[in-house]
Amino acid sequence: MFDTNKFSQIKKSKKNIIIGAIALVLLIILIGGGGNKEEVVKDTVTLNTIESSINLSGSVLASDNVSLNFNSSGVVAGVYIKEGQMVKEGDRLLELENASLRAELLSAEANLELQKAQSNVSNAELDRAVENAYTELLNNDLRAYPKNEDDDYEAVAPTVSGSYLSKKEGAYEIQVYPSSSNSGESYRIFGLETGTSSVNESSPSSLGQNGLFLNFDSDYSYKNTEWIVPIPNTRSSTYISALNAYKAALASRDATESNSASRQISEARIKQAEAEVAKIRAQINERILRAPFSGTVSFVGPTKGESISSSDVAVSMISEDNYEVKIKIPEVDLAKILPNMKVEIELDAYKGEKFSGYVFNIDPAETIVDGVSVYEATIYFDEQNIKIKSGMTANVSVINETRENVLSIKKQFIEKDDLGEYVYVDDREEQIKTYIKTGIVGSNGLVEIISGLNSGDVIIGKF
Repeated sequence: MFDTNKFSQIKKSKKNIIIGAIALVLLIILIGGGGNKEEVVKDTVTLNTIESSINLSGSVLASDNVSLNFNSSGVVAGVYIKEGQMVKEGDRLLELENASLRAELLSAEANLELQKAQSNVSNAELDRAVENAYTELLNNDLRAYPKNEDDDYEAVAPTVSGSYLSKKEGAYEIQVYPSSSNSGESYRIFGLETGTSSVNESSPSSLGQNGLFLNFDSDYSYKNTEWIVPIPNTRSSTYISALNAYKAALASRDATESNSASRQISEARIKQAEAEVAKIRAQINERILRAPFSGTVSFVGPTKGESISSSDVAVSMISEDNYEVKIKIPEVDLAKILPNMKVEIELDAYKGEKFSGYVFNIDPAETIVDGVSVYEATIYFDEQNIKIKSGMTANVSVINETRENVLSIKKQFIEKDDLGEYVYVDDREEQIKTYIKTGIVGSNGLVEIISGLNSGDVIIGKF
């Protein structure tokens, strides 16, 4: 007779065996291959250039940013600009009333002419000879020399042309700097006169307002050079000859004067009248505000007819194309950053675009920010760019160390234990644990290898 209970037990036992087998297979899969495998990556030791940099943030500011005020109080007679307007160096901005001063000037000029008319100098030809000899002395062999005698510039000295029309002795100091002019260079002058101008490669560039010009050789770059033009040129080999000619003219005139006392009195009166005219003209000029450089008017204070005092800011200006970046260096990084170090600048307004520059100077005095000492530094752009605007946020990478043609590997291949840093070298048949000595770490993730590896070695890492 068929035993149904026994058949049911056999069927149940087979089912349990099948379930157990499936569970065993799943367990083997989970243990043997169900987890994440480490990926073995290889790399080769190569020669590269490594740059180590310090990243800081700052703001773009105008290099020239001034607030102007009058030297005296008065009523505003004219306002010739408005906020946001572009102006050129020397443009008239504001003017105070000066009717009374102009009347005084007319009177002083009339007196000067009268004194000249009353001066009856007998030896006019000798006077002219003295004046001509002095003019020849001032114009004799005018040349530009490096401001510092130790400077050995690649560029030849710019040549001086024209005729010096002033009687004032001294020197022109010339400082050439990068700009956005057609030639890429402009210069400032100090000394006998002050001002700025662009370097012209095809025509002479003016040297002040007294008749002299500079001729720059188009075959050379004059950026960041400084020159001096002495007047008279005491360095010239012909200076003594010109000086003796002037002294001879003076001696000849003095020897033939019939009444030296009368002449001296007459000359003194003329000089006095000239001084009075110059003083009044200066007072009139002081009541006119002019743009000290080309730029944008950022603020205009008074309106026409309004009274203003000498302590009131009348006009504010920012420069047209000279911009710089101000950054704050933490005390821990101060020793790593020096003037003239190269930098890369990225502006938030132009992500991904790099502008080159250099550290111009570092403020020796600290500033406390949130209880931490920082030092303000000025960054100059190598070239001005129309995209650069005042107020932009700048991210500056200061390249404080560069190593060229050095062995290097990627940082992630380096491990460390109690004995030091090491990597695994692939020796075909085995992986050799090799201790290494490292140098600088580059901004691009490369690490300098000083010892322990050779060029062409293959290293292994598990990531």
